[in-house]
Parts: sequence; structure tokens; C-alpha cells
Amino acid sequence: MYMLLYDGWHKIEEIIANIKGREVKREKIIIKGGVSGIVINRDNKVLLVKQYRPCVGHYTYELVAGCIDKDISNKEILLEELQEECEITKDEVISISEKPLVEYYMMCGSSDATMSIYLVKVDSKSINKKVDDVDVEEIVWVTVQEMEEMKEKGLIKDGKTIIALEKLKNYFKNDY
Repeated sequence: MYMLLYDGWHKIEEIIANIKGREVKREKIIIKGGVSGIVINRDNKVLLVKQYRPCVGHYTYELVAGCIDKDISNKEILLEELQEECEITKDEVISISEKPLVEYYMMCGSSDATMSIYLVKVDSKSINKKVDDVDVEEIVWVTVQEMEEMKEKGLIKDGKTIIALEKLKNYFKNDY
């Protein structure tokens, strides 16, 4: 049983949960799940997108990602996002991992929406450039060390990119 409290892009529902034998009211945020990619090129550089995030009031550097809001597979959504946000075509994609490297609840205490992070290898040059996308300002190719420095400077703050950084440290453990 629930009652809708807000019906916008994000929805908030009031739910009744049974916790330790007691019925309690809680809010559940209904948001779309997401899919993202740790995109690595032949130079072993990682692709990040720079975009303005109005809710936090500044630019961030993040993995390429998109909402699961179409009736297509996660991989197809990821391919569309690579084209739209990064101008990387399907022909440049060498491989996408069969399963996500990581899948987690984006806001476990408030929502059941998940983020699935895939490993994507591409045959693209390490050229930082402005892109013609409604959300993304530019794409940058960085090393894992540069990613770590960006995180320390506060340029990388979102969960998926920080989780990816930890995965990448292990992936490149001999080079890091």
C-alpha cells in the first residue's frame, strides 16, 4: 500500500513496511536505474565526461552513463550514450563485458534503482574534446593516476566513478 507524494521525473511514494514486527511509514524514491561504462582505449586511458550538475551546482567528471528508460538492453543504452555524449560510434567499440563488473543500489536506503557498470574497450584516440551534447561539455581521457588526483581535488564525486576508480586500480595493479 502506498500513497504518491510527488509525481515528477523522480517520484516519492509513502510505503508501509514491516520492520521488527511493527508497521512503519517510509518514503521510497522512484528513480530510473542507470547503466554506465568504464571505457578504456588502446592507450589504457579511461574516458570521463565533464558535465554541469545543477543539483550540486558545479561541473563534475564522471563515467559515461544513461538512464534505463527504454525497452532495449543495458548494452544498447550504453552504446547510445557513447554516441550521444562522447561521439564514439559502435564501430569504435571493441568489446563490452558480458555482465556488469559492478551492480549496486544507487540509494539503498531510499530507492531500489540500480546502477550497472560495464567494462568497455574502444579503439579511440586519447583526444580530449568538446562535444555537441545537451548535458556533456567535453570528454577527457585520463590515466588511473590522473583519475585519483581528480578525485582528491574534488573533481570526481559521484558514486559510480569512485567505485570504478577502485576497480581500475585493481585492473591496472601492475601499472598503477
